Amino acid sequence: MSKLPTFEEAGFASVGFGFGVIRNFAGKRPIFASIHIHLIGTALGFMFGRYVHNATERRYREKRIYIEDYMRLHPEDFVEAPPKYYKDVLQKWYPVR
Repeated sequence: MSKLPTFEEAGFASVGFGFGVIRNFAGKRPIFASIHIHLIGTALGFMFGRYVHNATERRYREKRIYIEDYMRLHPEDFVEAPPKYYKDVLQKWYPVR
């Protein structure tokens, strides 16, 4: 696991922090007043972001397992194509002077 937060974790944490800012702004209070609301919102957003990240990873992992199993059971549908080289793909080039 990486030391940096994932996109979902960082995004939902900033949404939680923004909730505290908007709450204070709507109540005509200083933006960083009641810092505990900011901290709670950031922590809850981070945890929700971790849940969303794990759920999507689990879904992609299951999908990948199904696809790899299908490919293993039906190898005739997935034949290896011969490698293409640049000399076969590109046309001849003649400089015009």
